Amino acid sequence: MELKIYRMNPMVPFVDYATKDSACFDLSACLMDRPSAKGFYANNEPVIYVVITDNSGKHCIKIPPRGRILIPTGMVFDIPKGYCVKVYSRSGLSVKKGLAMTNGLGIIDSDYVEEVFVPIINHSDQELVIYHGDRIAQAELLLAPQAQVAYINERPQQKSDRNGGFGSTGVSK
Repeated sequence: MELKIYRMNPMVPFVDYATKDSACFDLSACLMDRPSAKGFYANNEPVIYVVITDNSGKHCIKIPPRGRILIPTGMVFDIPKGYCVKVYSRSGLSVKKGLAMTNGLGIIDSDYVEEVFVPIINHSDQELVIYHGDRIAQAELLLAPQAQVAYINERPQQKSDRNGGFGSTGVSK
């Protein structure tokens, strides 16, 4: 299946799979030719994060502790009808830096044809910096069939010996 991607300007990093066997492709921050990005402080107040140029000439944005931001990718996906793109946090950023997606998992529907943003939260106690071109998330193209919903008048019957959820199957075997 082909996923067509429109790059909004030539400075947008190309999408790439990290290895030949990677399940997901990487999404990168696109901070060139942008004055700012939308976000929220830890207290839910809206904020505009300013894109700055550091001492080495790299465009970057600083995220305060527990700050949330919509990181632009500079890309518009042309997702085939019947498919979606799922966006995930990068495990290394989450574990090593405390950066994760605010919603855990993002879903981009085939009828969304605007710029893709990645909602990031800084879970750490220190300000973190994202640079133009940093890999900030990973994504995959998936088949997305719509279920035919049928309402029933009787509660479904138990299908196994499982009793409940939220830890009902235990921690170890």
